[in-house]
Amino acid sequence: MSPTPPAIIYNRWPKENNITGIKFPVEKLLYLKQNKYDNQPKGGSGQMTPYTLKKNRSQLLIIDVQERLLPAIYDNMSIVRNIKLLLKAAQVLSIPTKYTEQYPKGLGPTVSNILELLPTETPRFEKIHFSCCDEGNFKDFLGQEGKQVVLAGIETHICILATAMDLLNDGYQVVIAIEGVGSRRKEHHLAALNVLSQCGAMLLPTESIIYQWLSKSGTFEFKEMLPFFKE
Repeated sequence: MSPTPPAIIYNRWPKENNITGIKFPVEKLLYLKQNKYDNQPKGGSGQMTPYTLKKNRSQLLIIDVQERLLPAIYDNMSIVRNIKLLLKAAQVLSIPTKYTEQYPKGLGPTVSNILELLPTETPRFEKIHFSCCDEGNFKDFLGQEGKQVVLAGIETHICILATAMDLLNDGYQVVIAIEGVGSRRKEHHLAALNVLSQCGAMLLPTESIIYQWLSKSGTFEFKEMLPFFKE
């Protein structure tokens, strides 16, 4: 009989988060740290060992940036700009990119200014669950292309949060592009980032993600991306 995996229950007011700048009660949040997640390296304190993003270990997942969702999202044009920057970098660096749509029959397709940057063969995943991982064939869709998954899209406190938590529990290294995710209400977005940072996701600015992928200056890829950083 397999032992019951231990869990950490956060039921307290954490100190003010340095990234989000707010306090948030993480009440009865059950976060399983065992099973597949347990095969990731940990430091002596129980924290995840720091790591950097590598382009040959990464994939980019764009979640639910759809016509009937995006207009209500706080600071939505900034989110789109950052997603477009991530998509450009992924294309230049040949990083696998995929995208999801939540109930597109009711919420519409991905917005056109994102779709136009996606090659026609870009894998698309249709879902009704808020966590992508709860759809039966999502793991096959995600494949074995990279255990470092960079997430962008909407909404931070719903589909991004649920998907990231499940990916962490399945042993992935999850990176949230903090300028490329959002919610209808700013406080919901910040609260979700707070929870994610406590549970093992790495929260990074878009430029940090891309510069880690690039690794060094002077390359063709770096020169190709440089003009986009100046926009």
